[in-house]
Parts: sequence; structure tokens; C-alpha cells
Amino acid sequence: MIGGPRLTAPQVAELKHSFGLDRPFWEQYFVYLGNYLTGQWGNSFYTGRPIMDEISGRIWNTIILVSLSSIVAGTIGLYLALVSGRSYGKIRSGFAISASLVIYSFPVFWLGLVLVMIFAVVLGWFPVGGTTSPLPPTDPLPAIADYIAHLALPLMTLILSGIGASVIITRGAIFQELKQDYVLTAKAKGLSETQVLFRHVLRNSLLPLITFTALNFGYILAGAILVEIVFSWNGLGTYIFNAVLNLDYPALQASFFLISLGVIIANLLADFAYARLDPRVRR
Repeated sequence: MIGGPRLTAPQVAELKHSFGLDRPFWEQYFVYLGNYLTGQWGNSFYTGRPIMDEISGRIWNTIILVSLSSIVAGTIGLYLALVSGRSYGKIRSGFAISASLVIYSFPVFWLGLVLVMIFAVVLGWFPVGGTTSPLPPTDPLPAIADYIAHLALPLMTLILSGIGASVIITRGAIFQELKQDYVLTAKAKGLSETQVLFRHVLRNSLLPLITFTALNFGYILAGAILVEIVFSWNGLGTYIFNAVLNLDYPALQASFFLISLGVIIANLLADFAYARLDPRVRR
């Protein structure tokens, strides 16, 4: 792949030596682990540049997209679940859960294409794709506004895709909490329904949502990868897509390493948040 089919035997031997392929397998493995833990991920087969340099210019775009969409989708989903919990059996409760199920069933890439068609092609409110304009502004404020304009549609796609899951998970948790004895005790003390929901039920209902978000962080990243491809967002997703097309294995290995690390960190943060919300876990 690197030198083509006409490599001579000395050239093949030189390449094997440069990659350490002439060493014993156990030595190759420990060198590989040491390099990955120190950020030495090699060079891209396609561009020849260090992979760390290529990813470092893209990873923050993915982090911004995933973190903002998760926070906003979780907040909106939590609010809709609370509204649905307060009006159980009423029309707006059924509408909230029905709309959540419909949106949740949409493929994320199809939802992105629909938003592009409506808001970029037909209405012209947002750019069709990219991270910045072809000639981005040099002043800070216009540059930030240009970045936000390109971020809007991919962010909206992930938010709409994530709201459905948040509503479904949190709504079920709220209904379970409303059946607990402490809710009846709180109402007997004279607390209103709103006070019971926000002071007591909400705190305990967050636990399943946090667990679900952490366990599904890998799927959230997978959705972000598809959205980045649809919108040509200059993040880790498009980098993985181009690496697959170009058979750039070192780039893929580094990308999957970062995704695995992100899933581990997400679950670790979920454990801390779980213990913070539920003191029984700390015992």
C-alpha cells in the first residue's frame, strides 16, 4: 500500500524495519502499547502526516457537537417527560410520547438530509455543509457566528434524534417514582404536585437517564459520525469515513482508540454522577 506493487526486496526489508515488523511479536506489541499511551500513533498512510496532528485539529469539533447535543437533548427530553408525567392519561401526555417515538424511529442520516433540504436548500437559512465558509471571516465575532451557522443543522439533527430516547427513558422512570411511598408522604405533608416532581421525583428519575446516556455513548458517537458525513463536518466522523475509503489503517486504529477512551470516560463520569444523585450508592 505504501510503496506500490513494484517494491524491491531491499525496499520491503527497509519498510519492515522502519515499522518494527522484523522484531518478535511480543516486542512489537509492547512497543505498540507504549506508543499509544504516549500519543505516538504513527503517520497516515494516505497523507503521510502524523495522525496526532490530524486528529487534534478535528476532535474538538466532534466534542462540541456531541456534548452540546447530549446536554440539550437530555434537558428537553427531561422537560417533556415531566410534562408527560404531570398530565398522565391526558392528550398532551400521549402526544409527547407519540412524537418522541416517531422522531426516535427516524434514521439520523435521513433526518439530517431532511433538515438540509428544508432549512438550507429551500429556506436558505443555514449553510448546506462544512465547518466554516470557504473564505471564513478573520475577525473573532464574525468567525464565531460563521462557525455557529455551520454547527446549527448537525446539532439540530442530533438533538432531535436524542430527544426521543430521553423522553422514553425518563418518562418510564418518572412513572415508577410516582408509585413510591415517599411521593405519597410528600403530598400528605402539603407539597404541591409541582414541588413533589421537581424536589423529589426529578432527582431519582435522572438516574436511569444518566445510565442510559453513558451506556449508549458509543451509539451517540456513531450517530455523530453519520451526521458529520452528511454535513461534511470536519470532525472525527469524516476522518474515519475518509480513512475507511483510503484504507488508512493507522488513522482508523487511532480513531477507534479515542472512541473507546470516550466510552470509558463517559461511564466513569456516570458512576460519579450516580453516586452524587443517590447517596445509597456511596455506602
